[in-house]
Amino acid sequence: MNQIYSKNILNLNKLLLKINWKREFPNTIFFRDYEDLPRKSPFDIDIFIELSDREKLVKTIIKFAKSNNLLHFIKKTSSYCLILIFDLAKEKKKRNWIFYETRSVFYTVKKQELKIKEISKNYSEGIPTPNPEWSF
Repeated sequence: MNQIYSKNILNLNKLLLKINWKREFPNTIFFRDYEDLPRKSPFDIDIFIELSDREKLVKTIIKFAKSNNLLHFIKKTSSYCLILIFDLAKEKKKRNWIFYETRSVFYTVKKQELKIKEISKNYSEGIPTPNPEWSF
């Protein structure tokens, strides 16, 4: 599923790209399926974030969703948060949902816990992404 997002979801993503991530969410990295934002993504968008910053990010996404007349559903645990956003407006051949998955704990294949502060970031896309040596 790699369709272009509906207009309202596209606008939500554009708002996310305008955030000053270094200042507002310095311990956050978009680490999978962000490459084609704001237009589309293959499935869910994975975000690695410090647990202490997670609630602020969730509130920001909800605020942006509401400002674009989008519905949201949230499921939280101690290590992750799923944020599903739906657009009920009818747009033919447009994807009417987006799914963000935040994780505050992430392990490598060798079961080593990654520390977000150890991962070098790139801000050239408008969002914090891992530098090439840290790509997942």
